[in-house]
Amino acid sequence: MGIKRKRDPLARLPLKEVELLILLCLNTRPQHGYALLTAVAEASDQLVTPGPASLYRVLGELRDEGLVDEVAGDDPSDDARRRYYAVTEFGEAVLRAELGRLSNLLRRARSFGVRYGTGG
Repeated sequence: MGIKRKRDPLARLPLKEVELLILLCLNTRPQHGYALLTAVAEASDQLVTPGPASLYRVLGELRDEGLVDEVAGDDPSDDARRRYYAVTEFGEAVLRAELGRLSNLLRRARSFGVRYGTGG
């Protein structure tokens, strides 16, 4: 029996934009693929709109890396073929690390006098 080593969330950074959006959308509650497609598009103001094949490819990669996992749906009347996904504990740690990284970048941009966003 080997020693289980805790993985470093920082080693997984930076996340691709679609990965970040998926983790953000799944962070609130488990979702199935179609709901996740819609949530990602809404969260990105329609700037990121992966197709079903692309979404499931990314979900598979995130699952293989232990950032998301397949879970049981919460609606017993739901279609049994629907696969629900949720963020794992490691996925939450990676999400927090990425948000911290992005926050630091924005803070650095402000320190250089860079203005960003629509508010000027």
